[in-house]
Amino acid sequence: MGRPRHKCKETEALLKRLEKASWTVVYPSGHWGRAECGGGCRIGIHGTPKDCTTQAKTVAREAHRCPHGHNSF
Repeated sequence: MGRPRHKCKETEALLKRLEKASWTVVYPSGHWGRAECGGGCRIGIHGTPKDCTTQAKTVAREAHRCPHGHNSF
């Protein structure tokens, strides 16, 4: 059994891309969950963001800043 799908299609698509790039999505944690690179980077994921597109862009921007080599997805 895996994690549940995120209600925002943009965020869900990004989470799938992150998982393919060896990130782990931890659910439940915080407001919905978090993405972890395995090297120490953690990015919080809100379950009910004000704007789904903005959340996806923000999470992607934070993931691209990962200094542990997990920033290509």
